[in-house]
Amino acid sequence: MVVDRLENIEKYASLNPLFAQAIEFLKSHDLNALEVGKTELKGKDLLVNVAQTKPKTKEEAKLETHKDFI
Repeated sequence: MVVDRLENIEKYASLNPLFAQAIEFLKSHDLNALEVGKTELKGKDLLVNVAQTKPKTKEEAKLETHKDFI
């Protein structure tokens, strides 16, 4: 997992062949205006998933992991 600020995103483009396209999407769209749901950028290989959730307290939160997604 990469934890950083969006202004530093270019540093990570070489980590995956699809990152360049993902970075271009992030830079060219207003992330606050995206609708809830999935938007496929390159089929199932590259998608944007916008979810709306209620924040959890530190005690309620569990570590999140992904086996199939970066």
